[in-house]
Amino acid sequence: MGKLTNRKTIATFILAIIVLGGVVFSAKKHEGGRFSKGTPAEWYAVHLANNQVYFGHIASVTDNTITLADTYFLETYQEPIFKAESKSFALEQKPQQSMRLVRRGDEKILSTDHVLFMNRSAVLYWEKLTPESEIANLLKEAK
Repeated sequence: MGKLTNRKTIATFILAIIVLGGVVFSAKKHEGGRFSKGTPAEWYAVHLANNQVYFGHIASVTDNTITLADTYFLETYQEPIFKAESKSFALEQKPQQSMRLVRRGDEKILSTDHVLFMNRSAVLYWEKLTPESEIANLLKEAK
């Protein structure tokens, strides 16, 4: 009976190690499913629920927060209206909407370190910009 008890103890011990190893492996696998930050040269577009899009380098992603470094956004503005008049005719150019890339934190009223911490619940999705994209080229030029 003593050998049988030792075998049960050893079997229980081995089973416990296997179960513990499975739990650790599962936790590591789940952790591996999280975002691993890319290289500093990679630009991302982060789309928020309020239709705002921010561009920058993803520094970290947790269950609650996305940290975006070197952050930019697109600002829409009206081009000035061009008017020309003479006695026989009047020429007026229709107003055009244009966009410009603005570095977040460079605004006079809000000077920051250009790092933005976003609540994950406000983020719809994010995507990596290709180096050939127009925005990526503008971002490279802005730096």
